[in-house]
Amino acid sequence: MIFRIRKPIEDVWHITVKHNGKANWYISGKHQGIDLRTRCESHPNGIGTPIYAVADGVWESAKYNRMMGNTVTLIHGEYKTVYGHLSKTNFIPGYSKVKAGDIIGYSGESGLMCFGPHLHFEVLKGSVSLDPELFIKAGEDLVNWSRSRAVMKVEGKGAIKFFIKDGFVNITEKNCWKIISKNTWGISNNDYKDLLNLI
Repeated sequence: MIFRIRKPIEDVWHITVKHNGKANWYISGKHQGIDLRTRCESHPNGIGTPIYAVADGVWESAKYNRMMGNTVTLIHGEYKTVYGHLSKTNFIPGYSKVKAGDIIGYSGESGLMCFGPHLHFEVLKGSVSLDPELFIKAGEDLVNWSRSRAVMKVEGKGAIKFFIKDGFVNITEKNCWKIISKNTWGISNNDYKDLLNLI
């Protein structure tokens, strides 16, 4: 399964420092992850913008890091995502699972490596930092593909509709294979699960 993810911020999308961009504050001189602007119409000072889990997973940690401030780390199978410089986290003791689109915290400017409100966002596989933009683009491509299908339409979070003889029906994990296998081609079990994770 390709690790396709949604954006961690919905209100604004602007990358201020790219993955492997020049970052003198790292020993390697390369930026691990991407930095995202958090200033938006509802939060003009950049603090308090909702930050979303980019995929289903489980909480690994929500703790204060001297350099990254309030930091959330989520586990998604063989991948991890990291969200840094938060003003606060939404971790609830006793809860381990997180769903794509859950608010896991709010933007801030915590930590010594923060020079103004923003979100530091990383995708890791093992200990290797990967470019989050590639995974976000893969997710957007899958949603756009589903929307381009004449027989499919996506209607908000969690709703995929499929056109059959009697009109559009909701696709669920239980009925999707019966419906899709009879009416179209090109979507796999993993594609479907990824798509549910993104909308």
